[in-house]
Amino acid sequence: MERRRGILPKMAREWEKFELAPETRRTVIALFWFLAGIVSVLSLFGFAGRVGEWLNPRLFLGFGFGAYVLPFIVALVAVSRLDPGWFPFTRGRYVGLFLAIVSGLALLHVPAGPEEGLALADEGGGGGYAGWAVSYWLRAAVGGPATVLALVVL
Repeated sequence: MERRRGILPKMAREWEKFELAPETRRTVIALFWFLAGIVSVLSLFGFAGRVGEWLNPRLFLGFGFGAYVLPFIVALVAVSRLDPGWFPFTRGRYVGLFLAIVSGLALLHVPAGPEEGLALADEGGGGGYAGWAVSYWLRAAVGGPATVLALVVL
């Protein structure tokens, strides 16, 4: 028997201890995703209490203006986990979603120059630190116009 390595197979083995049906396991995971999305939305509008006070600045620092879109993406993932027949998420779709998010955050940061980009991320604007990191390194590697083209294509 092939030995599974890494954290995800270990987590899968932990789930097997509960002897849950696959549908129940999928529902529990989807509920956690929904909870994360609801808490993020509430924190954006100041209704999540202490958790929201802690989470709100971190969402903006990490994702900038993308923090407003993040809860909807989390809800999409939750729905896909809840009903895989409605919108099946394969590994390829997760990779595509990740690339779309990262390129969108970087596109929010491209109008700011390389020097102003970090200051913009420090203020929680643009694409946050995630957008700044991608746009900065891509711009350093291929230049300004090619950066925009690469991000739009992704």
